[in-house]
Order: sequence, then structure tokens, then C-alpha cells
Amino acid sequence: MKVIKSVCTNLFFPQSRSDAQAFAGMIGFLKEYGVQSVECYCDGHQRAGELIGRGGMSGVYIGVIPLKEQKKDLCALEEEARSAAVMQAKRDMDRADQGGFDWFMVNSGRRTPGREAQGMAALLRSMEELFEYRNKKGMTLGIEMEPCDSALEAMHLVGGPERALEACRALEQRGLPLSLVMDSAHTSEEGRDFFQALTLTRPYCRHIHFANCRLDDPQDPLYGDKHLGYEDPGGIWTFEAIRDMMKRLEALYGDQPLRVGLECLCRQENPFAWFQSTWERLPKSLTGAERKTDGGENG
Repeated sequence: MKVIKSVCTNLFFPQSRSDAQAFAGMIGFLKEYGVQSVECYCDGHQRAGELIGRGGMSGVYIGVIPLKEQKKDLCALEEEARSAAVMQAKRDMDRADQGGFDWFMVNSGRRTPGREAQGMAALLRSMEELFEYRNKKGMTLGIEMEPCDSALEAMHLVGGPERALEACRALEQRGLPLSLVMDSAHTSEEGRDFFQALTLTRPYCRHIHFANCRLDDPQDPLYGDKHLGYEDPGGIWTFEAIRDMMKRLEALYGDQPLRVGLECLCRQENPFAWFQSTWERLPKSLTGAERKTDGGENG
């Protein structure tokens, strides 16, 4: 399996979202560790793609973030609401394309209980419009969707692997190549086994997220998808669980590439030190070679 080492930087390095200088420093830091891919959404500065390219990395633009924050749903049943979500996604596709990103990530949006079939029809229409926009503008962006949870917190239409497959197959029949980003925490929130979900979605999934979550006690303030560090003793996706899963993924993906994104929220004072500690405890099958250089002032 050819691992593409990826980091969801908005979480590991929160300041990088709105501060260009912080983003540039972070890119230099991650380059030392051989990170090959950066997944981010930025506001307040427009140089993210350029800086990622200078670092020799590929970029994934997380259009999921503005859709979630603004409560805009690509599967909305009301036409005005659905169109507003599509317009938001188009604006962010423009930013991703102009910034030189390789991939653009969306999600389905929230489901309307009892009307999932109508929601899927609305989602497919929205995705058709996004692909049509991409092609009309001559963009080279790949478009991918991250299934969320459908019954615990986010209440999204596309949660379990079956509905994700339904969307991908329907769009494939129309010549539209939607890819999937399968997330370990979201899959666990669905009550599903991550490896089984990846086995089902493998034809469309070349990108995963390792995200940790607690699911034992609903009264726990960190219950659900809180993007915990892998060191959290109450979490499902610990360093040991990731190590075991990487062994299984090597057999599943063979010699195929797989972008593996690390998605943890920094709750420490020094994100650089915390990232280093996290990286050093991850399996070598994921991180690959040792750190390239001394960390300098950020290390």
C-alpha cells in the first residue's frame, strides 16, 4: 500500500486557519516530517495552496467546513436552501481551484427523517451541478465526499457505507467520478466496523481519516466526535487501534495508494510539540521515514 501521509491542519494547528504566517511556519514544520498532503480550509488569507505547493505537498480543500458552519445542506429538500448550499460550494471550489488544490471535499448535509429518498435525489442533483460547474470552468479538482454520522450528532443523510455507495454508484452511472473520504470516528458513531466499511467502499475510497472519539457515556463532555488525541484512554481510535488497522489496510489496498489523514484537535499549548509527540507514536507503516531535519525553533 502506498501511503500518502496527510494532516488535517485546521485541527492540529488551529491558528493556521486565519493566519498566513502561522500557516507558512506550519508547512515548513510538516515538510520536515515527510508529510505529503495538507487538508485545510482557510479564511483571512489566500496563500494556502501556494504555500502547500512550495512545500512539495498536495492539497485537499475542506469545503465541508463552511457548509457545516453555515448550516447549508446539499441534500436540502427546499430548493432555495439546496441552491444556497450549491452556491457556497461553488464559491469554495473557485478558491480551491485558484489556490492550486488537488481535491475539494464536501458532505451531504443533514437528513430529513422519513424523507431520505427525496434527500438523496436532492443531493445527487447538487453533485451533478458541482461537477457541471467544475467541467465548465475547466477545473482539474477531484471532488470527494466525507460521510458523517446519521443518527448521533451531525444527523447527516450520507452516514453509513451503504448510502455512500448509493450516491457514488448513481453518479458513476452519469459519468461523474465522486470519491469517498471514510472517517474512523464517523464510522464508529454509526455503529459500524471501520474495516468492513472500507471493504464495502474500497472501489470509491482512496482517502481515509483517523479520528478518535469516545462513545461509552453520553454524559461525558467529550462524548461523540470531539477529535480527541490518539493518546486519550477513553477513545476508540488509539495508537494501538491505528497500528492494527494499518496492518489490515495493507492487505485490503495492496499496491494501491491511500491518503491517510490525521485528524485530532490540539488542546495543548504548543501544537508543534504535540504533533511531534503524536507522530512519533504512530506506526512506521503510516509515518514512513524518520524526521528529515532538526525541528528548529518550532520543534
